[in-house]
Amino acid sequence: MSKILKPLFICFSIMLVSCSVNSPANDPNDSTLENTDRTLGQDKATIVKNQKVSFDSIIKCNGNNLFTFNEGHFYYPDYGCIYSDSNRFGDIQVFLFPKNNLFIPNKMSEFDSVVDDVNALTLNEIKNNFEIFVRVIDKSDLVFTKDLDSPYYIKDNPKKLVYYFDGTWKLINTKEDIDQDPFKFYVNFAKSNNKGSNKINSEEVYKAKDIEDATKAATEIYPKQPMYGTIEAFTFNGLLSLQEIKKDLPKDQFEIFTFDVNADDIDDLVVSRINDDNDFFQGNELYVLTRDKSGKYTLSLSTQSYTTETGWSLSNILPRRDHSGFIISTQYSTGRSEYTFYYTFENGKWYIANASTEGSIATGEEYYCIDHNKSSIDNFITLIGSYPTEADELVRNCPLPPTKYTVKTDQAEILNEKFKSRSKPNYYIKGDLIEAVDQNEDWVKVAYKEGTKFGWIDKRDLSPISD
Repeated sequence: MSKILKPLFICFSIMLVSCSVNSPANDPNDSTLENTDRTLGQDKATIVKNQKVSFDSIIKCNGNNLFTFNEGHFYYPDYGCIYSDSNRFGDIQVFLFPKNNLFIPNKMSEFDSVVDDVNALTLNEIKNNFEIFVRVIDKSDLVFTKDLDSPYYIKDNPKKLVYYFDGTWKLINTKEDIDQDPFKFYVNFAKSNNKGSNKINSEEVYKAKDIEDATKAATEIYPKQPMYGTIEAFTFNGLLSLQEIKKDLPKDQFEIFTFDVNADDIDDLVVSRINDDNDFFQGNELYVLTRDKSGKYTLSLSTQSYTTETGWSLSNILPRRDHSGFIISTQYSTGRSEYTFYYTFENGKWYIANASTEGSIATGEEYYCIDHNKSSIDNFITLIGSYPTEADELVRNCPLPPTKYTVKTDQAEILNEKFKSRSKPNYYIKGDLIEAVDQNEDWVKVAYKEGTKFGWIDKRDLSPISD
């Protein structure tokens, strides 16, 4: 098993919505054009390449959104800076890359305070402390959608314009999609244009041959910043013993889960990157290694855990009820939200069969949304942004599952906490009433013997009772 270095890039695609408007002019680098005064939804003009434009009035989104931090940059979450009476430019996303480490959190406990500091900055302070990029989607690529959560939605494969602030707003001639990997876009832009901050704009970074070298050089500039740094990844070569696997895994960076994932009655390994003791993000790699009858392991799947440095961490990994796959749960740092992904192994291929999100809104009301559309892992789209955004709609459309069940089969075995049969099996029998202390789409966790023991029951053996 050999070690390699790879950059830490965890970027989630965010659907951004609104529309664009402005009048064409002659100089693409002139910064005189601001928001125009037209009736919302009646705009006809579009931003074109030869247009004068200034985004000064929209950098702080007129107070309608707040920046958050991810992978070394700040941006607007959810729908970005949406089209509205106060934003007539179009579908806008703003990316801020710090010129120094003053506005980069060193650990998760600093995250909220640094984000608050950035959102409190004035426009001039933002210009002085950040490299600024603005992504615009033209109105011709937007569809009017009356009475939905935003007046415009984006068509497939929209054309995107990217502007960079260099004293004036300048249009960048690029085919690279800044939304897909903002930090990579920034490094490539700076390398090719000799732009960037004093901290990042070093010969080591911009003479680098590729993005991996650029990121490694940036690590030396920001020695305390894992989001700019490199993390050890692994190539699992051939058949490996458990000792060989454990030997090369960095201490306190991975957790190993042991259970059968391919329904051959042999325990396999699911290996996931975890946060450190200070709950700081260390990466999101996830590997599945299947074991043969000789006791050797081989790599079956290399994927991600859907954890992020912005607060999403691993909660648990559990086996599937048919022993063909695994279930991974992630939890947000506030504890109010959780995502669960159901991996399945069929005919030698891996899929995500189901995915769910659950949590509570500000009023304390809870929700549970489930998506049953099976997808290949490569084509899977993360759930973030795919469910209703209005709190009352979320609670109404995503009701909680029941917590009470009756046993519908002759016997419902209570497996132990490792999902194994006990030496002396315990059962509920048909008609017994049980109450879930925890559950997912496959399993119900129960307490029995007056709450002194806990175990798991296959949900297929149960019938729900409405609460």
